[in-house]
Amino acid sequence: MKLELRQWIRKQRMFLILLIAALMGIVAPLSAYYSDQLIEKFGGGSAASIQLPSPTWDSLMTSYFQSTEQVVLFIMAYLVADACTLGKNPAQQLFYLTRAKKAGPIYFPKMAAGLICVVLGTVMGAGWAVYVDWAFFSSTIRFDLVWPSLLLQALGIVMSVVLASTIAIYSGAPFLAAGVIEIGVLISSLFSQLKGFMKWSPTNLLNPTNWLIHPISWTDLWRPLVLIGILIVGCLILIMVKPLRNQHAVRRVETIAE
Repeated sequence: MKLELRQWIRKQRMFLILLIAALMGIVAPLSAYYSDQLIEKFGGGSAASIQLPSPTWDSLMTSYFQSTEQVVLFIMAYLVADACTLGKNPAQQLFYLTRAKKAGPIYFPKMAAGLICVVLGTVMGAGWAVYVDWAFFSSTIRFDLVWPSLLLQALGIVMSVVLASTIAIYSGAPFLAAGVIEIGVLISSLFSQLKGFMKWSPTNLLNPTNWLIHPISWTDLWRPLVLIGILIVGCLILIMVKPLRNQHAVRRVETIAE
């Protein structure tokens, strides 16, 4: 896994994840806090008819959650999914397809290195978001609600990245894998008003705004947590049983290499 982490550093993927996460952790809360001024400045004549509620500590965190779900998650899912493929080098592909006996020792280090970078980026983005929120609402912010909500979102991000990586490993299309995740999140948001659906949906953890209002109730959480566990274990099993020695793929790579 050390080699895979070096690849992340050398190709600046880790830097990109940290940068995007940090920027979102700063920009999203600030844009929510100064939304009135931004609308007044760029809204023109229609700005007078738009009245937004005064910003609160939870509205800043909500803005961060939504931005992370819509932007940061896609970038993280794509970068990790791309790193989990066998690459575009025909010689490297041929080595994996002909020398390795099992898929797990190949893909698990790639995924683990990517998840480490994802966790670091998530922590950095959350840290900046909390700092900005605290700077504006130091007397009202409730850390007893903020920290558990951030932890739940981190768990949802890890699940989504694992799922995207598994799709990319089988399809060889990391962009498609990241797109599938975002489409799934979008479809889930369309059913957000269905109480029965949201009780079970793991995507509920990606935007845990409900837990900024009241403390976490484990009676509401056990269903999505069980599904997350099933999805992650299922993905790991699918990676372990993936056949490597595909003769058609070997011949195709050999032809490209020649």
